[in-house]
Amino acid sequence: MNGGIKNREGFHRIVENNVIAASSFHPHVWYKHSGDIFRHNLIAAPQYFSAGNMPLPPWGAEMDYNLVCVPGKTNIEPAPKLAEQSGRDAHSIIADAQFIDPAHGDFRVKESSPALKLGFTNFPMDQFGVQKPAFKVIARTPSLVLTKDNTPGRKKVSSSTTWLGAKVKNLETLPEASVAGVGLDAGGALVLEVPADSPAAKLGLQKGDLLVKVDGKPIKNTGTLKKISKASGPIEVIREQQRQTLK
Repeated sequence: MNGGIKNREGFHRIVENNVIAASSFHPHVWYKHSGDIFRHNLIAAPQYFSAGNMPLPPWGAEMDYNLVCVPGKTNIEPAPKLAEQSGRDAHSIIADAQFIDPAHGDFRVKESSPALKLGFTNFPMDQFGVQKPAFKVIARTPSLVLTKDNTPGRKKVSSSTTWLGAKVKNLETLPEASVAGVGLDAGGALVLEVPADSPAAKLGLQKGDLLVKVDGKPIKNTGTLKKISKASGPIEVIREQQRQTLK
């Protein structure tokens, strides 16, 4: 799976033996006593993504024996970021999962993989997804390329800029889009900082707002936002997953 797994409200879910090739587990507005289990999974991101009203750790009934995949890594280390977030993951590790042929869709692991010692079990690569022949014909071919945010060693380029005194950036990652409650292709400018004495603060902007429209013009990125040097009409933002209008 490319976009990760998200658990929202609910109880007693068991999430195990998954290959999350370019993301992680996204516990999201969890209940404190969810009783959820997350174990024996192979994930790409070094930490869990969390948002919303998350309870303090420890999380769930069990979160352990997971592997953070780092291709080419020659040693095995504990996974401190997982343990720090979950308050569990005492046996989770960072290592090379040793996939057989991920470039061609074979995410089984080799017999020497440390994932097997954690309890992960190989499963057939052609027995998941849509199975009905009519659906297979129209199913979209999955991309097997890691997302840019999780590719090991890739240098990230910041898109942040300043608008009306506030620091803003493009909506770029799945976690950012998930927090806002929109699709990643929705676009927008995410507000990172709002100095108290800035024009943006006087307009009512807050840290975490996603700017989506100014003066009736859709904001796809910071480039379109920078073309608007001042705002005389309404500003539409998404704040805590709710669309609001600032006058």
